[in-house]
Amino acid sequence: TDVYSQPAVADAGRALADIEVNRQTLERQLNLTLLTEYHKLSAMQKQYELLSEQNLTTQKYLGLQQRAFDLGELDLASLLRSQALADKTQNRKQVLTIEIKRQVAIINQSLGVVL
Repeated sequence: TDVYSQPAVADAGRALADIEVNRQTLERQLNLTLLTEYHKLSAMQKQYELLSEQNLTTQKYLGLQQRAFDLGELDLASLLRSQALADKTQNRKQVLTIEIKRQVAIINQSLGVVL
C-alpha cells in the first residue's frame, strides 16, 4: 500500500504548497493595498487640515468684506465674489470630509479582508 499512497501524498503535498504560495501572494497584495489606502487617508487628512485653515481665513475675510460693505466702502459685486469664494471653500471642505469617511470605510473593508 505504500507504493500506491506515496504518489498521492506527494501530490497532496505539492497542492498544499501551491495553495500556501497563493495565500501568501494574496496576503502580500492585500497588505500592499492596505498600505496604499492608509497613505491616501494620510494625504487626505493633511489636505483637510490645510483646507480647514483656508476656510477659516476665507470666513474671516468674508466677515471683513461684509463689514466694509455695511460701512459703504465696498460694492455689492465684490461682496458677492467674496461670498462665492467662502462658499466654494466650505463646499470643498465638506466634500473632502465625505471622501475621508469613504477612505476610512475602504480601509476597514480591506482590514476585514486581511483579517
